[in-house]
Amino acid sequence: MKLVFTIAALVGLFMSLSAIPATSASFNCAMADAHDERAICATPNLSLADEKLANLYTSLGKGMEGKKRGELAVTQHEWLQQRALCKDDSACLVSAYDRRTKQLQSVAAAPQSVEIDPQSVGAVPKLTGLNLFRTTGQCKGCNLSRADLSGIEPAAHADGGKLGCAVSAVANGVFDGARIDHANFVSCDTKYQSALGSMSWDGASLKGTDFTGTNLGGNKFRDANLTGANLSGATLFWVDMSNATLRRANLTGAESEPDAMNGICSDFSDADFSDAKVEKANLCGSFYNANLTGADLRSATLSGNVAGLSKQAAEVSGIDIDSAATKPSPGRFRGKINLTGADLRGATLFTETKLTPTGYGFAILCRTKMPDGKISNRDCKRK
Repeated sequence: MKLVFTIAALVGLFMSLSAIPATSASFNCAMADAHDERAICATPNLSLADEKLANLYTSLGKGMEGKKRGELAVTQHEWLQQRALCKDDSACLVSAYDRRTKQLQSVAAAPQSVEIDPQSVGAVPKLTGLNLFRTTGQCKGCNLSRADLSGIEPAAHADGGKLGCAVSAVANGVFDGARIDHANFVSCDTKYQSALGSMSWDGASLKGTDFTGTNLGGNKFRDANLTGANLSGATLFWVDMSNATLRRANLTGAESEPDAMNGICSDFSDADFSDAKVEKANLCGSFYNANLTGADLRSATLSGNVAGLSKQAAEVSGIDIDSAATKPSPGRFRGKINLTGADLRGATLFTETKLTPTGYGFAILCRTKMPDGKISNRDCKRK
């Protein structure tokens, strides 16, 4: 029995899947992390097969009307999910590419219909995944890698708009390389009210995802992987990024101010910002045990809660420090921010603008370029 898809709503998915970086495969091997993608990048014949398949898919889609193009996108998305099940099994991957290439060649010969054989592709009619996320933010374990979700406002549509500010959406799926720029995941008018938008990306894979200019106020990213993500100009008011991975992420100009009512800031405790670009960002939050090794913090401003933050600095920031709440355990950096190799030129960290004998007690300094341009090796371990 064959399943015939008649949904016309996935044209955007086709366009995102057909955006092909110039690499050895149809996707960016530098960002490849899944077992199947790494195997493809490491195997010349699979890489070539992937490139040929992508070209065939793109060429086929360009010659289709919107409805047929959407149906084709569905079959491709489901095939990618099936391919992922091969993991690093080369024989399985070769078979998957051979099967999919023949399917597309068959469609090219008779483009008036797009059919899926459940025995060869897998009867997984996930037609609702993309549309469901667009309208509600619900995405439990879904795979929307490289999908184009620019400008979406799920909070404005959730439950027919009846939820108001109390949005409780879940997005713990895979969004690697997706475009989610200039989107809004909160439904309230002001940035302070937006903290009520409790969308959760906890544990989501968001590597290379584009969040440029997106309003993420009140969202949760606990344990999320944001390696290489673009958060430039994003609103990070009252977000929870505790234990999140933001290696090589771009947070240029990102904003996170304290709550006007009670001074509560975002949570960046135990987050990994190593080699991230945080230039000109203004971030208020808890940075307990945060790793900013090699980060670019030029002209950035960090404020909020941190181990070693003086009473005076706390008063200036408007934050009441509760040592019991902000110092649960020594942690990997003894509760301090690791600024090894970071560039702090022109930066202000917890009111500190220059190194003094008693300054920067909250940080680990080694090969650190201080705000005045001088290098500090104060905490380098001696061999």
